[in-house]
Amino acid sequence: MPRNKDVIVIPYCSPDPQGPQYEQYSKQKLMLHKPFLQLDELLGGCDTYAAAYATFLQSGNVPKSLADDIHRLEMAQAEDQQTVDEEVTIIYIFKQFIFYSFICILFAGM
Repeated sequence: MPRNKDVIVIPYCSPDPQGPQYEQYSKQKLMLHKPFLQLDELLGGCDTYAAAYATFLQSGNVPKSLADDIHRLEMAQAEDQQTVDEEVTIIYIFKQFIFYSFICILFAGM
């Protein structure tokens, strides 16, 4: 008589940090690679699984199989920093424009 085999199906979640399923992806990866007894332990003091997963990846105590995720995280952080730098540059240029416009108005009125 053949034995019944249980099949565990884990739904696919996108590893894209900006994707809508990244929270679930992070939770799944933490469950696979981080030791825990209670689900709350996976958060490790973070508010979200995505933040906890980022902290876990940066801890250095991760398997080599997660190298792609570490690279994705670094790229996302670099993009975020580039966006901030671009916003600061735009604000600086705008302030310079306002300043020089004000100077031109002052001298035009004299």
